[in-house]
Amino acid sequence: MNQLQPIEHQGTRVLTSSILAESLGTVIQIITNNFNRNKDRYTVGKHYFALEGEEKRAFLNQHQNDLGSRNSAVLYLWTEKGAWLHAKSLNTDRAWEAYEMLVDDYYRVKEASINLSGLSPQLQLLIQMEQSVKQIEQR
Repeated sequence: MNQLQPIEHQGTRVLTSSILAESLGTVIQIITNNFNRNKDRYTVGKHYFALEGEEKRAFLNQHQNDLGSRNSAVLYLWTEKGAWLHAKSLNTDRAWEAYEMLVDDYYRVKEASINLSGLSPQLQLLIQMEQSVKQIEQR
């Protein structure tokens, strides 16, 4: 699997349906069917984002990733938890392997190892507080 370029929406790392399907070794139609059959298990903002109209156009223009998404009425962006639900319901070896890679390499934003010891105690505390807030928001 190629190295995926990070895509974020509202501060959350996401995948388009196209990229998710490719990552899980399936096609977009299977992702769509799976979502439609299990819609009650997915929560907007937790498992996915559904972009329409101007919000969709702005997102596509910002990220310059066509991926066939320009023609659909709704652009679905899958969070880590949404990808997990798809991998779980597909239940193939490839889906489980791909999901493990997504968690290890794509959704886990690597923290830069910066030596903070040279900063003032106030600045160190501020950076730690910001990191804590980000972790809480991601839950």
